[in-house]
Amino acid sequence: MEITRLVNATDDATFQNPFDNLPDPATAQRELIRIIFAWFHQLDHQRIVTIYELNGGWEGWAQVELALSVDVLLHRKLGKHLVEREPQGKYIGLQRADLLIRSNEAYRGLLPFVIELKCESYKQRDNFNRNVFGDIGKLSEINRNTLKAIPILIVISITMENTDYIRNLFSKYPNLNGISSQSTVTQFITTTPATVSPAIHIAIYQ
Repeated sequence: MEITRLVNATDDATFQNPFDNLPDPATAQRELIRIIFAWFHQLDHQRIVTIYELNGGWEGWAQVELALSVDVLLHRKLGKHLVEREPQGKYIGLQRADLLIRSNEAYRGLLPFVIELKCESYKQRDNFNRNVFGDIGKLSEINRNTLKAIPILIVISITMENTDYIRNLFSKYPNLNGISSQSTVTQFITTTPATVSPAIHIAIYQ
C-alpha cells in the first residue's frame, strides 16, 4: 500500500472536470479520490479541531458536505443527481451505506461506488478504531459476496495517534489500496490531551 500526502489537491487544473473521458474503472476511482481530497482540503481544519471536542460528533455534517460536493460536480458534468445518502438495498443487504454513487451510462458500464465515512470525535475516540475496523469488514462483504459495487472507506482522523493507527491498519490488508493526506493545521489540545492534525484516509477495495 502506498501512502501519499496530497496537500495541494485543489490546485490541479484538471479537477474542475473530473469525469471527462473515463476510459476505465481505475481512472474513475482516481478522479473520485481527487474530488474527495479536494473537498477535505477546502474544509476549515481549525474549525474541525474545535468541532472535534464538542458533544454529538460531526460525522453527519461531514457526510452531508461530502455528498453535496460530489453531487454538484457530477450534476454539473453529467446533468444528473447520482449521489444518495444512507441507501438500503442490494449492495450491502440490510445494512446502510453512508453514501452511494449510482452507476450511469456516462460511466460506460462502471460499477457504483459504495462509501463508508468515519470521523473521529473526542467523545467516541476510544471506540473510533473499533468502528473503523467494523466498516472494513462491512465493506469487504460487498467485494467478496456481491461484486456489484466498488467499496470505498473514508476515514478522517484528528489525533496523531489515530492517524498512525489508521495508516498501519490499512497496510495490513492486501486488498485495500490506501492513500492519506495530512492537514497543515497542527496543535496541542488539553481536553484529550493530544496533538491533533486532521488527516483523511481513503481505501478502495481491490
